[in-house]
Amino acid sequence: MLDSLLGGKGMVSLFGFAVPEQSLELYEACMKGDLARGTRLGVKFAEAYSYVTEANEVAFLKAVVEIGGGRAGPPRFPYAPLDQGVRRKLESVLRDI
Repeated sequence: MLDSLLGGKGMVSLFGFAVPEQSLELYEACMKGDLARGTRLGVKFAEAYSYVTEANEVAFLKAVVEIGGGRAGPPRFPYAPLDQGVRRKLESVLRDI
């Protein structure tokens, strides 16, 4: 959101695969300067993003695609699939966005 307040014109969303409407809503709120709506959504997206780590980034992105109904397949070696507990939390957070 801060980027848009500083003149940013675009968005790269990790979550567009799983929650495209909400991702667009966040983008539009930021572009219109709607701080209340943008902050509300931004906090929810930040919670979802809090589950990504350097060790699980590939698995995290694949899980987001699958949660959105896409087919991503398992991560290739040396990466492991996303921990099922983390995946359940991510699914729950994305449902609530």
